[in-house]
Amino acid sequence: MASKSALAKMNYSQLLELRKIVDEAIERRHNEERQELTNRLSKIAKLIGSDVDAPATKPTRSKRASPIKGKKVKPKYRNPEQRKETWAGRGRQPLWLAHELSKGKKLESFLIQ
Repeated sequence: MASKSALAKMNYSQLLELRKIVDEAIERRHNEERQELTNRLSKIAKLIGSDVDAPATKPTRSKRASPIKGKKVKPKYRNPEQRKETWAGRGRQPLWLAHELSKGKKLESFLIQ
């Protein structure tokens, strides 16, 4: 292994040549370790009766995942200043409501009667 003082004595072209040698050694080691890992995975796959090269499949969900999903919910809260702005109480609070609550107003005061 080259010491820092040995590196400091090298000229630019020598350092570039050393970099090339190191890059090649890193690439070679990377490929060797990758091949070793692939071989180990193949052995494990054979033990469990699977195929490493087979494409992974996503588990499928049932068509009837949730009876609530996608169902419209009536709004529970309304912006008194902009009557079209409503919120059903699900998900993120709308900015108008968060702003009013930060002023000290109560959530109940925005309930739709």
